Amino acid sequence: MANLRVTIVIRTKIENKLRWIPINGKQNLKANPELPKGTFYIRYCAGSRPKLVKAGDTLDEALAAQIRMQRTLKAQSQGFIVPNEEVPADAKKLNRLQDVVDAYIAGISKPDMRRNWEELPGFLCGVATF
Repeated sequence: MANLRVTIVIRTKIENKLRWIPINGKQNLKANPELPKGTFYIRYCAGSRPKLVKAGDTLDEALAAQIRMQRTLKAQSQGFIVPNEEVPADAKKLNRLQDVVDAYIAGISKPDMRRNWEELPGFLCGVATF
């Protein structure tokens, strides 16, 4: 059975030392509704090795990352191949699909004289009348 547990932790400074504080959902938030300042991470195990991945600066981002990682681990445990969601280094060079579609529509919506030869003066039903 695969390890599907994903925990949210905060890396914060307590007594001049960096500490990991687990966020246990409602139980921890009811006892102390104000979260300590720090960066949110998610902790999970890949095989037998523990992993820590930065999850964002707010609790909402961390909860979304936790759900995403739980679903990824569950899919991997069932044998699915999960593609990496890493952003390529040259992401600025890549075109977004919507930009390409807009450019294509703008290109085909321009009047083209080759298509509208019937409207050109001097042509009558496809026969030149000079």
